[in-house]
Amino acid sequence: SLSLSCVDKDAEKEGSTDPDPLCTSGAASQAEPADPSAAVVQKDPEDVNLTQSGQPLDQKHALERLQQLEQKIIGGEQARNAAFQQKHRQRQNLADQRQAQLIHALSEDSEESEHVMLKVYNSIQEEVYVKNQMLVKVQGKLKAAKLEIRDLQAEFEDERKDYLSTIRRLEREGQLLNGLLERMVPLVRRDCNYSNLDRLKKEAFWDEDGAAWKLPDVTVQKTTLPSAVPLKSAVRQDSGPDAAEQYTVEEDRFKEMLSRSDSESIASSYFKSKRASQLLGSDVAKG
Repeated sequence: SLSLSCVDKDAEKEGSTDPDPLCTSGAASQAEPADPSAAVVQKDPEDVNLTQSGQPLDQKHALERLQQLEQKIIGGEQARNAAFQQKHRQRQNLADQRQAQLIHALSEDSEESEHVMLKVYNSIQEEVYVKNQMLVKVQGKLKAAKLEIRDLQAEFEDERKDYLSTIRRLEREGQLLNGLLERMVPLVRRDCNYSNLDRLKKEAFWDEDGAAWKLPDVTVQKTTLPSAVPLKSAVRQDSGPDAAEQYTVEEDRFKEMLSRSDSESIASSYFKSKRASQLLGSDVAKG
C-alpha cells in the first residue's frame, strides 16, 4: 500500500530532511478526516524517533504502526470532542427514529401509513422496496375489487334471468285467465252482478293489510214480469214477496196439471180400440 511504502522510505533515508512529495501527499490525504470539523492529526514523537534512529523496520512493525496511525486518525481528538459525540448521537437517534417509523408504517394498512412510508427511507433500495410493497398491496386490492365486481355481475345476471322467467310465466297465466273469463262470462246469468266484468273491476279494490283483492259479493237481481191475473190475486201479489212466491208455486202446479191432462188424453186416444168404434158405426149405418 501507499502508506507502507512511505514508512519504508522513511526508514531507508535515516533522518533525511527531504520529504518525498508522493509520500507527503499520500499521508496528507490519509490523515484528512471524513468530517469537515475534524482536526489535523499531529505527528507522533515515537514515530519520528523510530524513523530517525536508522534501525531497519520490518513489514510487521510497519503494519502495527499503520494501525496505530489509523486509530489516531479515526478516534484521536474527535473521540475527545464533546460536540462531535453529541452530533454522532443525534444522527444515531434520528436513524433509529426513522427505522421505528418505517417498521410501524409497514405493520399498518392505511393511507396514512403509506404517506409516512413515502417520507421515511434512507437509500434508493429502501425506497424501491417500499414502493414495491405499496404496488403489491394496490394490486391485491385491485384483484379483490375485480373479483367482487365479477361476483356482483354474476348475481345480477342470475336475478335478471329469474325476473324475466317470472314475467313470462305471469304473462302466460294472465292470458289463460283472460281466455277462461271470456268463455265463462256468457254462461253467467244476466241478472247476476258477475256478468259484467267492467263493473266488477271498478268495484274491486286492493287491501294493503291483507295483501289481496277485495271483490264484491255475488248478488242476483230478480225481475218479475206483470201477468194478467184477477184483481184479488193482484192485490194479494202486491201484499208482499211471500204472496208472489205462493202465486208462482200455484201457477207452476196448474201448468203441471195441464200438461199431465194433455198427456193422458193423448195416451187414451192412442190406445183406444178402433175395432169397436168401427162396428158401432156400421150398425148405425144399417139401421
